[in-house]
Amino acid sequence: MKTSAVLSLALLGLATASPVALPQDIDFDSYDSIPVAVDKSAPVNPVVAPAAVSYDPSAAITSAVSAATAAVDADLNKREIHLVEKRGSCNASPAGNAPAVSPDTDIAFLTNPDFATAANGATPPPGYFLAVGYQNLAASASSPSYLTYISDPLTSYDPAQCATACNAMTGCVSFNIFFERDPSIYVDSVNCPTASSVTRIKCSFFGAPITVADATNAGQYTGNFHVVIAGSNTYTTAPQPLPGFTGPVSVNNASIISPTAANTYMGVQSFVMTQPFDPSVCAAACTEKSAYNTRHAVAGVAPRLCMFFDAYILYKNGANGVFTCTYYTQAYDKSYATNFGQYNSAGDHFTIGHSYLYSVSS
Repeated sequence: MKTSAVLSLALLGLATASPVALPQDIDFDSYDSIPVAVDKSAPVNPVVAPAAVSYDPSAAITSAVSAATAAVDADLNKREIHLVEKRGSCNASPAGNAPAVSPDTDIAFLTNPDFATAANGATPPPGYFLAVGYQNLAASASSPSYLTYISDPLTSYDPAQCATACNAMTGCVSFNIFFERDPSIYVDSVNCPTASSVTRIKCSFFGAPITVADATNAGQYTGNFHVVIAGSNTYTTAPQPLPGFTGPVSVNNASIISPTAANTYMGVQSFVMTQPFDPSVCAAACTEKSAYNTRHAVAGVAPRLCMFFDAYILYKNGANGVFTCTYYTQAYDKSYATNFGQYNSAGDHFTIGHSYLYSVSS
């Protein structure tokens, strides 16, 4: 997984934003420097076990700290490619972990009342909340922050079991639980284009907050078999407290705008789309800003210290969320969270989500 951060400011955290925008406004160039990554979701009938989660928070922190006091010449031309897994040829696929639907049709699956009952009656696990609008949908989540999925260990529609798995994964922030209609064999478009179905309950895991806008996987055809999804719910967890900082304080869909005259803004960092939502990365960069400025202080001039940061997801036209950190020399309360989004000159609408405030403890 790529972990390089792109810093849109000069040495010492002085903003180099366009003169048409206030320093603490959304830095459109910082966001646009991040390449759009490929959406990923749990595969149908995989021929191999799910890949292990590869997020390395230590590497992410090292990269962010390095970028906190100097611009980074990141390789923005590479793209991650999601390879379609090769299907078998009429061989049996893994058994389902939920009862098959009768009659065995896609419509019967989509309208099965048992799936709706399970999804609508599910209780959010401790520490998690239901993503707004993402309940009992007929689509699973797709996102560049996709980590992995589980199916075989599940024996019922149990968000708590998925939460336990998410909690055990480094970088996991959200999970999507759903019923999926899959073929009972590895369909081959020539020799065995269709099959009877099996029902699988799956949980897919993500390193970023998942919203209803990510419910884009409404199924697919493999051969003549129609894979469909039902009872899809998504749950997200709030970030945890960090050593040396107070917080987090949730401001939901807004970011901080500090008084311009106060000159407390220290810049912004935007990260590749595959970087999980991990405020500890912001905290490490904030600490390094203070250390760097202290080491390079001019005699008789107090160094600018990072005392506060806002960690959030920045969206462009409601999609392609990018993990973002903004830094300040002074702590601000929720009343300063007044930036609910802005438009750039091209008419693109930038909005904020999953915004949390942290301030240095001492």
